[in-house]
Amino acid sequence: MRSANLLNDFAFKYVFGEDCKEANDALKSLLTVFLERKVVNVHVTNVGVDPILEAFVEFDDNTKMKLAILIDQNIIKLHRLSEYYLMRLFGSQEEYDLNPCQVIAFYDGKKCEFEIDLQFRNDNGILFFPDGMLKISVYSTQNLDKSYDQMNDKEKMVYYFKLVPIRRTTT
Repeated sequence: MRSANLLNDFAFKYVFGEDCKEANDALKSLLTVFLERKVVNVHVTNVGVDPILEAFVEFDDNTKMKLAILIDQNIIKLHRLSEYYLMRLFGSQEEYDLNPCQVIAFYDGKKCEFEIDLQFRNDNGILFFPDGMLKISVYSTQNLDKSYDQMNDKEKMVYYFKLVPIRRTTT
């Protein structure tokens, strides 16, 4: 048995974006922790070589969301990619069926956790979309300088990203 660091876009998508029950259940658990809402259904919408995981998420209150998850080591690139994928998710929807869109980004740096709620207003200051419609959440993967018992659920999940065992079978 070997372990893999899931703090890499390709490895993350390989594990959580696989079309099987185990990967789907793991992705639902992960998203329930980071979105702080019970996820009942998740469908990865971009299979293939694109390293960013994109998904359509349904919650227990019957609301839906479009989501992208990315991992990057460069904070400037992370900002640009987050905004790009947020707009890509939003732009891929039909005008009559708009769902909130969110990008979750994991950054391999210290003390860099934040959330951005993008708001678009007209000239009179009236919001085009409700609050929370377009959101970017960034989580540091290096803020783990405490004991496991002191970590919150999100920190524990990131801690496990670095320790996932990979089983390889040979034929």
